[in-house]
Amino acid sequence: MVKFILSVLIVLQLFNAPPSAAIDREYQTNRSIIIGTEQNYPPYSYLDNNGDPVGFNIEISYAVAKASGITIEIDYRPWGDIRNDLESGKIDAIAGMYYSKARDEFVDFSPPYAIISHAVFARKGAPEINSENDLFGKKIIVMQGDIMHDYVIQKKISQNPILVTDQANALRLLSSGHHDYALIAKLPGLYWIKNLNLSNIIVTGKPLLVSKYCYAVKEGDSELVFRLSEGLADIKKTGQYNKIYNHWLGVLEPKTFFMEIISKHTVSILLSIFLIFFGVLLWFKSLKKQVAMRTTELKAEIKIREQAEELLSEKETFLVTLIHAIPIPIFYKDRDGRYLGCNQKFESFFGKTSDQMIGKTVFDINPPELAEIYHSKDSELYKIGGVQEYETNIENAHDKIHDVIFYKSIFADKKGNVKGLIGAISDITDRKKYEKKLQKSEEKFRILFENSKDPIYISILDGTIIDANQSFFDLFGYTKEDLSRLKTLDLYINPKDRSMFIKKIETSGFAKDFEEKLRDKNGREMDCQITATVRRSVDGAINGYQGIIRDVTEIKKNQIEREKLIADLQSALKEVKTLSGLLPICSHCKKIRDDNGYWNQIESYIHEHSEAEFSHGICQECAEKYYPDMDLYGEDES
Repeated sequence: MVKFILSVLIVLQLFNAPPSAAIDREYQTNRSIIIGTEQNYPPYSYLDNNGDPVGFNIEISYAVAKASGITIEIDYRPWGDIRNDLESGKIDAIAGMYYSKARDEFVDFSPPYAIISHAVFARKGAPEINSENDLFGKKIIVMQGDIMHDYVIQKKISQNPILVTDQANALRLLSSGHHDYALIAKLPGLYWIKNLNLSNIIVTGKPLLVSKYCYAVKEGDSELVFRLSEGLADIKKTGQYNKIYNHWLGVLEPKTFFMEIISKHTVSILLSIFLIFFGVLLWFKSLKKQVAMRTTELKAEIKIREQAEELLSEKETFLVTLIHAIPIPIFYKDRDGRYLGCNQKFESFFGKTSDQMIGKTVFDINPPELAEIYHSKDSELYKIGGVQEYETNIENAHDKIHDVIFYKSIFADKKGNVKGLIGAISDITDRKKYEKKLQKSEEKFRILFENSKDPIYISILDGTIIDANQSFFDLFGYTKEDLSRLKTLDLYINPKDRSMFIKKIETSGFAKDFEEKLRDKNGREMDCQITATVRRSVDGAINGYQGIIRDVTEIKKNQIEREKLIADLQSALKEVKTLSGLLPICSHCKKIRDDNGYWNQIESYIHEHSEAEFSHGICQECAEKYYPDMDLYGEDES
């Protein structure tokens, strides 16, 4: 997300900075801008009698350069060479490239500075071409890499057209009787017909394609496009453009047409007067037509320029709105560390407007100790490049220190020259406070966890135990080194018991004192009670379990023994006969009366109503009373 924001902001910086300032930084140098133009393409570019490049494209380019305040060099070479050099970056621009959607994917275009018709050239007597359908199946000559080459391929008029290096060769080849038609720009074709004296070549039918003639620059070089477009606009305002246009193009077609009319008639005094008058009339009509056509072209150019400016304004508005809508402070600085701009969140954070920030450095708005950190990190970023991320402190408008993370990235121009950096600030003060609270909570939990006398475990869905306390290891005989490969299933004697336990806990969310048969590392079986709950992720999905295990083996054993003892006692009590109630006994002979009214000896009665057995003796009192002569209790022995 941050990388995406930085990419958007780099683009925004180019749009948001004053246009003239951005261009001046790029082009106020001594470096010449190399502009390529096609050779042998009159009247747009060709060599004069002295061997110097001249033509409409060249004179327009020098005028545009002067109006824009830049220095240019003209690179006059074959079309294929300059087109390849533009795409590879060896030259900066091409004067005179026909616009097409396919070409717009590889280069950027200026507004058109001419509208040029492309026509069908044929030998006299050849069938007239009224539409592109008439060309199917014919042998077509085109200049390699020219817009008509693209046109023929795109329209599938011919998949294997005859390719030549320039338009002069195309017409020479056609004039010599080879192939059927040549598709080239109309004005250069008429020029070569005249200069090469190709009297058997004519234009046939209507123009096939009307193309916009523009400056082309390398894809993404918006600054150079702007400067060339600005220069074109200036020379059109001053009228210089019209002078250059009329000098090279304005009267070429009427003169060519007029000479063609003259050549078709026999020279005679009477007819010459008529033809001169008629030619002048046609010239005025043609001039009027050209003025109307040029007016239409100018209107079209103005409309295209207005549309381009409107689109540029929309993009700038969108990007400005986007940067201000980003809910974190954003800033961008030049190579010297001076702020070029910022968003509203940055302004509110520091309590300063964008105007107050522009031109300042980090040392102007931050405490020295913090500014030194930011400056050092900026220098490090310029050395390493890429995206820089680091955590530090920052002081806001209320002199409060915030914990933040800086995200920074450098941006460069199309030539790879570093222009500055752009950054975003993420305030993590609240997060840090929460992390401290969470850390304290985790520390308390960990103390309770480790010191609990009951074994505690935490597992994930597949049963892998990811944490356990020391009581757990003591109970089951495992060590912490065993934890990485230990699963809860390893503790179960019967694996089906775990499936039942999981089903119960996932149904209700918890289980209390769930009795299971478990075993330790050595296979010793234990009766255990498990109290556990499910663990859930942020979205509420179950991602594991945590529980407490209690060994109740001895308790169960004692309980069984106690229950057996109780059962034995209950069984014994059933066999015990008891005496209860009021027993009538004789006060003299001590006989007891039974339920039937009979008097029985006390021994007989107790024997019948209990398990007691009797043995007889004599007490000391009775011994002294009834046997005074006998010392039964040994009182005389001393």
